[in-house]
Amino acid sequence: MFRKILLFNALFFIYCANVSAIFKYDSLNCTLKTNLSAGTKIILGYYLGERTFRKGIIDIGENGEGSLCSSAHEGLYFLVFPDTSTYEFLVTEGTSYEFNINLTDDRYSVTLSANDVSEAFASYRKETNEISNEIAELRRSKANTPDEKAGNTSRLFSLKSKMDSLSNVYRIAYQGTLLGNWLKAQQPVDVPQLTLPDDTPKRDSLRWMMGIRYFRNHYLDNITWSDSRLMYTPILANKISVYLDKIANQNPDSLVKAVDEILGRTEDSDFRTFLDEFLLRKFERTKYQPVSEYVFAHIIRHYLDDETDVSPEEKQKLETELNRIQPAMLESIAPDISLPGKDLQRFSLHSIKADHILLIFWEPGCSTCTSVIGQLIPVLSKYNYMDIKVFTVSTGQSLKEWDDYTAHKFPKSWVNVYQTATGKPSQVYNISYTPSLFLLDSDRRILAKYFTVAELDDLLFGLATSKN
Repeated sequence: MFRKILLFNALFFIYCANVSAIFKYDSLNCTLKTNLSAGTKIILGYYLGERTFRKGIIDIGENGEGSLCSSAHEGLYFLVFPDTSTYEFLVTEGTSYEFNINLTDDRYSVTLSANDVSEAFASYRKETNEISNEIAELRRSKANTPDEKAGNTSRLFSLKSKMDSLSNVYRIAYQGTLLGNWLKAQQPVDVPQLTLPDDTPKRDSLRWMMGIRYFRNHYLDNITWSDSRLMYTPILANKISVYLDKIANQNPDSLVKAVDEILGRTEDSDFRTFLDEFLLRKFERTKYQPVSEYVFAHIIRHYLDDETDVSPEEKQKLETELNRIQPAMLESIAPDISLPGKDLQRFSLHSIKADHILLIFWEPGCSTCTSVIGQLIPVLSKYNYMDIKVFTVSTGQSLKEWDDYTAHKFPKSWVNVYQTATGKPSQVYNISYTPSLFLLDSDRRILAKYFTVAELDDLLFGLATSKN
């Protein structure tokens, strides 16, 4: 029931959630009775996805009481005490919540008086908290003999079974309520026993793969997508994050398919707005990783096309960001580069004919560039039977350093150019550091970007063996 959390004001990248527009109640009345000293401040907060927001502050008066009346919605709320520990409670039917709070031996005890569902949540959390504490204590204990170890293992299994049974009891008893749907969302996928004929080739491996596929396809089934109140609990955001980070295949097209699967689960406009913004925020954090950038752009396009209430300012920022990252994304045709090279002769990236092109942005005097290029040469030599051309773009300022370096340290077969005041492809390619490597196919389509030399070795090995 109690735990430490970080309470913060959420900052949005280029969008903001319209929280107030989807409140369900006109008011939430919280009344506190406590033995805490007068002047004590207790924070009332709530969840929106994985984030926490402050709803207000409850001041304890001379009589040991405090109250707060605020607009509200159904969802998971919490009180934050002076030591930053929290008490979570469920706001469901009704608007009045009375808390009796006592501090004894530096520990807070809370009794809630509200409606049936909210009180049931409080009881469930109290019971499961007691079981969790017993499990933690058992894991800390030291077993000195095989019998003690076996006893501890048996007791842990019993406690976990008790926890599961308790969850099932409350989930069934409160089916259809926010409590029931919250518990249902936490239920693991029940993979059926998959049977195959005894003479099936590689029967066990095939059955295992079928189980994995079933688990992946049904991982989101226990979420009640018609209940938009779940977006005011962290369970929904956590479940989606696990699905995208660990369950779905981690390649661009699979992640885009997974995102579309999530967005297609509900027709509720408020719920879809929340999902769009949650996914934008999630992938924006890692958008400089090539796969995340690809998915991030897909979500922007979906968000702009969806029936969401996007302000003109937000829309413009999103479109600007999309236009900035789209030219040099994975699967895009690499923008052409036409710049001067040796003897002021101009060379064009798109004029190069090869099965694959390694595009390198680098800078003379950059120690990391020197190290990476030194490692690249022997790796490329391993695959000299493949039709690979190298095109390098210097982002440095000194033409003498560029000329000396390329003349003495680059293979003669490489095509080398340098940026000018009027030609800066590093901006089009969104280069934030050097060296930055891109691998293109024969159509100059970007297959990979921002990889290491070891990763290039793996990529080229994969391409070489796929042709055999």
